Amino acid sequence: MPHRSSARTLDLRAAAAAIRAERPDLVAHFPDPDAPGFLRWAAVDGTLEYPDRLGRFFPPLPPEELRAAGSGGPSARHHLASGFDDHMMLTELVDTWWHRPATELRDVFDFGCGCGRVLRWFEWHHPDARCRGADLRADSIAWCAEHLSGPFAVNGPRPPLDLPDDSVDLVYAISVFTHLDREDADAWMRELARICRPDGLLLVSTIAEFTLFVTQRSPDHQRLLDLDRDQARALARRLAHEHFVHLPLEQGHGPGRGCGRPLAFLDEEFVRTAWVSHVEPRTRVPAIQELWQDVWVLAPRK
Repeated sequence: MPHRSSARTLDLRAAAAAIRAERPDLVAHFPDPDAPGFLRWAAVDGTLEYPDRLGRFFPPLPPEELRAAGSGGPSARHHLASGFDDHMMLTELVDTWWHRPATELRDVFDFGCGCGRVLRWFEWHHPDARCRGADLRADSIAWCAEHLSGPFAVNGPRPPLDLPDDSVDLVYAISVFTHLDREDADAWMRELARICRPDGLLLVSTIAEFTLFVTQRSPDHQRLLDLDRDQARALARRLAHEHFVHLPLEQGHGPGRGCGRPLAFLDEEFVRTAWVSHVEPRTRVPAIQELWQDVWVLAPRK
């Protein structure tokens, strides 16, 4: 009997191939229907264009007000596409830095899962794994509990999480530590290391100097971070000396898309010194998340 993920993917590919045969534009754009790009089209654009024929393979879309609170923004397409791409990026990091392939993940925890933007794809690609999530927003967690496999929990602003020690293979946090102040960041890193198995991985996104240099030159990044060119330059210089910079919301700064949250910037010196008792840094992958976040690959210290 084929693996459940493989069988489900085969069913999706068959339905998408039937649609492709009806559309010369898709045939021209995807000459090889077995290429990964065509699967992405089916999962993202195809789901939106053919909700009855392709959307039935996936959970429903969260309502716009829940999507707007997450890092994917309110757009249905961006919610699906960014979640798909972030999942693929995280999976590639696991395949590269874990001691086993990502297909062997059995327990995955999304810290700050929102309405499941990324976790929905882990559930799709890893149906035999327990994919759990937690978030501050009770309405997002209620939606996840109804439409995804879970389990899910509302976490408080400070630890602990209601999870046992050493219970998760993969812990990831996308666009979470980008908002925490120094004290909260330290407390949550300690907590995520606690729940991660000794041979597991933590993948954590941060904003650092690369982003600030891009922001000095990119109007799109200036809008995204709500920073002008001079502010970005001043922050880069400050980060070089302080290694951790937190902009509270009352200073008028916050990420774009109406999130209205504080911003935190932290560099490699901070990660390798402030968190040394909690985690062992393996590597930093810069320039993901549309060139405004890095992802740290971390191993828990036990």
